[in-house]
Amino acid sequence: MTVAEAVQPAAGSPSPDNRPLLRPPALLPLAPVDLDADTMVAVVVGQAQRYGDRVSLTVKDAGARWYPVTWREQNDSAVAFAAAAVHAGVAQGDRVALLAENRLEWLTVDVGTQLAGAVTVPIYASSTADMVEQILVDSEAVMVVCSTPAQAAKVNEIRDRCGALKTAVLMEGTAENFQSLADLAAAATHDDVETVAERAKKVTKNDPLTIIYTSGTTGVPKGVVLTHGNIVESCRGILDRVPVTENDQGISFLPWAHVYERVQGIFAGMMAGVTAAVARDISDIGGDVRAVRPTLMNGVPRVWEKMQEAIVSRIRDEGGSKAAIGLKALEDATTAARLRRQNKPLPLALRLRLQLWERLVLAKVRAGLGGRMRVFSSGGGPIGMPTLEFFDGLGIAITEGYGLTETSGGITANDPRDPRFGTVGRAIKGHEVRIAQDGEILVKGPAVMQGYFRNQDATNDVLKDGWFATGDIGELDAAGYLRITDRKKDLIVTAGGKNIAPQPIESLIAHDPLVVRAAVIGDKRKYLVALIVPDFDNLHDWAKKQGITARDDSELVKDRRVADMYTDIAVRASAKLARYETIKRVAVLDRDFDPDQGELTPTLKVKRRVVAEHFADVIESLYS
Repeated sequence: MTVAEAVQPAAGSPSPDNRPLLRPPALLPLAPVDLDADTMVAVVVGQAQRYGDRVSLTVKDAGARWYPVTWREQNDSAVAFAAAAVHAGVAQGDRVALLAENRLEWLTVDVGTQLAGAVTVPIYASSTADMVEQILVDSEAVMVVCSTPAQAAKVNEIRDRCGALKTAVLMEGTAENFQSLADLAAAATHDDVETVAERAKKVTKNDPLTIIYTSGTTGVPKGVVLTHGNIVESCRGILDRVPVTENDQGISFLPWAHVYERVQGIFAGMMAGVTAAVARDISDIGGDVRAVRPTLMNGVPRVWEKMQEAIVSRIRDEGGSKAAIGLKALEDATTAARLRRQNKPLPLALRLRLQLWERLVLAKVRAGLGGRMRVFSSGGGPIGMPTLEFFDGLGIAITEGYGLTETSGGITANDPRDPRFGTVGRAIKGHEVRIAQDGEILVKGPAVMQGYFRNQDATNDVLKDGWFATGDIGELDAAGYLRITDRKKDLIVTAGGKNIAPQPIESLIAHDPLVVRAAVIGDKRKYLVALIVPDFDNLHDWAKKQGITARDDSELVKDRRVADMYTDIAVRASAKLARYETIKRVAVLDRDFDPDQGELTPTLKVKRRVVAEHFADVIESLYS
């Protein structure tokens, strides 16, 4: 079944003339043979010529309508933006920032920037104005393209501090100091298209394709420079491990500002000729999956956990015998999957029940996921074994991989035909993984970054003799499968795949005179919480004014009014941060962290893992 058959455009969906596609003033033939084959430029142009009017994308717009885009239309629109960028003065090697949610125009700008020989700098749509400023200033972006007036407002707030910024473009709506994407494209000429053709032929595998900003433990973003060769080799390695063909149907909903979906979803999909359905966001991913019926899907652990929760909840809501049968079917299926992976025989009674459950329950559950799912991929953080076994019981193996922005995404991956649960797979083709003496994971290969943008000291800290020090601790088994055991660098990765530096948030909370210090917790969790150590002298003064009495500190911190006050402090302190960086709940402790118990370093820095162990019960109560 083709994507056109799987996703029928809704009534009133945009006609070909109303879709947000740009049209160049003229097109010149540009054959892949003229291009460096190890660039994404060659991939895009080659696939457009190979597939022509075959559907490349189906896009869900803001009105929840789906419409198709062919490979040729996608390429032409990118050429139109490239010509417009050239006309606007974007030179080869210049940086073009992209501040937008996933949408067709995002790809148009990204691919068009590459065709113009420039460098895309993606920015999360959830970024604050301060974060946008940091990236625009550090990258010296000469152009920024925003999706909506709300995103444009962030740029206008800080624009006078972005000295290199010359042009600001808006995909939809109007905003002061911005010109529309359509008007920008309309100004391009045939000469600009010729310039694009000339530049595209000059792009080599060693040229930067993108600069992706990633937070370090200090909260100061560093620009990871990834070349065309980095990206292409990463895609080749993933496709060598994961069998993907032009007959596959993907669905994309994770943010393209993150390396995971952009490289392993979009770019690798382009290289394989996959047809992709572009969801507007994650708000109705269940409905989108049922409509698209994908064979491929990338997700972060929280996506799979929520999907598991939804399946169980839907069965439980049926009540009575239906619920009992459904839950027993899921339990038996999970048990059977676990036994198979342990190479243990299935008891006869279990085998007989599974035949019944397949007809009554399991086949229906798979149908609710589209019925064609072939490869589930999980990245951005570790996924729990119960979720892996749950989907394995449904006959769907979730494959984990491992990688960082600095490695162009996945540097290791499991084979979906035989995944080894509990590991992140083996190094992809052409790459090496080894474990340093202190247990740190080191990786080497053509997908490893060029370095941090104009930050040689930071580059030298992590790149030595071609080996990239990941900051993670792991183990390799005899077959080369990698297991992540700890995180060397103090960076929180939430269940949603967001990378968060905790220290800046802790500093904001501790700025309040009622706080001595705070520890932000949230690694592998749905949201952030904070353990707060009060300044008890100030707290007692505050409590006295509120008429609160207590026998000791332990009783005082348990008072509901005290808890609410500290919650307000944490909420206010994180209010200007991105939503995923905000503190949702707090626990007020009755003692300070103790260096003698290993909870603080000699310089009084919080040792987060020790604190998490010592206060495990308190932390669990915040997530219950």
